[in-house]
Amino acid sequence: FNLNFHWTISILEAVQKLGLTHQCKIIIMGSAAEYGTPLDGLLAINENMPCKPTSYYGTSKLFQSEFALQWARSVN
Repeated sequence: FNLNFHWTISILEAVQKLGLTHQCKIIIMGSAAEYGTPLDGLLAINENMPCKPTSYYGTSKLFQSEFALQWARSVN
């Protein structure tokens, strides 16, 4: 959780504090763990599926992705 969420917050806050918001591109790496176990009969997970993490790691990645998305929307 510390790496996935708190470090993301720290990096985004530093970028904003330094005034680099529109000069930097930040890539947040997602994980299939954000989506949990695939539905019956599905062999692949896609981004249109609902997020239902089944592990602590998946939940932390979902928090990281959602926070970064909201941050990006708030600075644009």
